[in-house]
Amino acid sequence: VSGGVALKLRDVVEAAAGEATTAGKPAIACSGDETSCARAFIDKFAARAFRRPVTTDERDKLLAVYTSGKTNYGGHAGGIRLVMEAALQSPSFLYMSELGTATATKGRRKLTEYELASKISFFLRDSVPDDELWAAAASGKLATDTGVAAEVDRLLAKPEVKANVTKM
Repeated sequence: VSGGVALKLRDVVEAAAGEATTAGKPAIACSGDETSCARAFIDKFAARAFRRPVTTDERDKLLAVYTSGKTNYGGHAGGIRLVMEAALQSPSFLYMSELGTATATKGRRKLTEYELASKISFFLRDSVPDDELWAAAASGKLATDTGVAAEVDRLLAKPEVKANVTKM
């Protein structure tokens, strides 16, 4: 990524995060302990942005970002804003992972269920996996050809997917 592209990305991400964390927005809603709310937000937001569950190390680092934002940029909303900015500028968001896992056949790899869900979704929807496809990846349903076929059929039945795959 060139310097100019990185600067433009930063500007876009800062504007989007700023809009998403204004008073009354769902991203900053919290009833209870703000750190617990931040942890829950990270688990959901970063996982969807990264198109896979976050690791413990990633969560801890994003919680440190939240703490810095909370301290330096206006309380809970500032912390959530900084988490959003960090997640949306991270390589895990910017680049699609297709590393997979090793198989019994030497030198062969198989996409993880989250990688497969992303591949299906971007092909059919031009977007991240919807809630049902995400749940299918999380539950292990995409581990079988039958599970993959069921999700592809479900998506192809949606009018917006039909329009997307038939447009010229």
